[in-house]
Order: sequence, then C-alpha cells, then structure tokens
Amino acid sequence: MRSVWILTCVLLAAAPTVAWAGNLNLAWNNSPISEGCWPESPLNMKTFACNTNSGSATLVGSFGLPQDCPDFIGISVLLNGQSDTYWLPDWWQLYNTGSCRAASLSTSADFTIAPQTICVDPWQVLAQGGIGAFQTALYPPPPPTAPPAHNRFALKIAYMLVDPIALTAGVQYYGFKVRFDYRKTVGTGACEGCATGMWLCLENTRVVGLSGEHDQMLTGELDNQAVTWNKQWYRPDDCIRLPGRSCYPTAAQTTTWGRVKMLYR
Repeated sequence: MRSVWILTCVLLAAAPTVAWAGNLNLAWNNSPISEGCWPESPLNMKTFACNTNSGSATLVGSFGLPQDCPDFIGISVLLNGQSDTYWLPDWWQLYNTGSCRAASLSTSADFTIAPQTICVDPWQVLAQGGIGAFQTALYPPPPPTAPPAHNRFALKIAYMLVDPIALTAGVQYYGFKVRFDYRKTVGTGACEGCATGMWLCLENTRVVGLSGEHDQMLTGELDNQAVTWNKQWYRPDDCIRLPGRSCYPTAAQTTTWGRVKMLYR
C-alpha cells in the first residue's frame, strides 16, 4: 500500500504540462453489469430515491488524446463536486477518517466488464493507484493550499502502469471509475443530504509519459464533461476551479518507485 500511495503522490504533484481542450468525457453508469464510457452509456443525470442502504452509483471517466503518447504510463485526475446547499451535506462527506460516509467511496481502473465497443482499455487490469485525496472544507488540503468552498469537494485520483504502452491520438480510452455506495442513507446512523442536488465535473486529466516529452494536460469536454445527482442536468460554461494539490512527493522505498519518482521532478 505504501508504494501505491507514493505513486499517487508522484502523479498528482507532477510538473505542469501542455494543456489541450475538449478531450474528456464523464458518464453515470447506465447498467449494473457494463460500466461503459459516455459513447457506450450516455447518462448525465442520476436520480436516487434515497430509500435504501443497498447498491451504488458509478461514474466512468474517459479521455481522448490530441497527440500520440508512445510511452504512456499513467494519469492523474481531478473531479470536482458542488452541492445546491451552503454546506456540503454529510452524505457527501466521504473517504476521510471521521467523515460521515468514510467507507462509501472507491475508485478503480478495472474495465474487464466494460463493453469496449467504442472506448479502449489501456490498463488491462495492470493499473496501480487509487485515491490521492478527497478534499472538503471540513477535510482541507494542507497549507498553504486553499480549502474548497463550503459546498464543494475535490477528488484526486491517480493510476499508473509499471511498463509503458503506446496511446494513439483520436482514440477514446477508459480512464477511471468512481463508485459511491448507498450505505448510511436510511435508518439508524444515516447521513443527511442524500437527496440534495449535486453537480459533478471532470475538471482535468493529466496524461503522463515515461520520458515526460509526451505529457498532456486534458481539459474541456469531448462530448460530456459534467453530470448531476438528483437535479436537472445543465451544460455549465466551465468546470469548478479548485486550486491546489493533495499531496507532495514522498521518498520512495523501492527501486521501481524511485525510478518513477525521478521521471516527474
């Protein structure tokens, strides 16, 4: 687990790269057995009656490249959320120790059950990584980074391959999955705010190459960059901008991660 944390920090703290617009997609899972990308499962509104503790909702992020990346080795992702309330509801306080639903957020880069009819799986079950941070006003990033606004969260994710592969411009690739389960929605110990309207946006995805020469920062939507929860969907003019990073490079303990760290100085 330590090596995974080091990997996530390295990717999230990587040096700035050239930014390209219009290359991201985000979709709610439209089937409990497929978990496809936006062209395969185009759903941008998720409605949940908030009447059960069973089940979950899944987001799928995908990306396309404006330029080839012949030595692709990983991605780092920023996903932002904003509630219709002044404070982010307890139901959306996730991941952090002591938060109301600390065990209800998970991520994955396993697309074994995805349709793979339009999007291509670059990971092939070999990705390593996960959540770097889930930041809210109650669980802010370390100073001097500014905390998110009271009604916002910032989810930071990173996944990586040990051995690089080639990605081709113009192809849409699966990036990540985010799962919110429904635990603590009703009954004793329930967390308030499940029915609150939310807007979620895939702010950016950094594509990292082994050499650094082909690194690309992707922003803007390819087809659909934002989704809603328990509210009418609308097309935003822009995604929520939350500054700062979740963590900083940590001294690696193995030859493999030490080599990786040197790539992102």
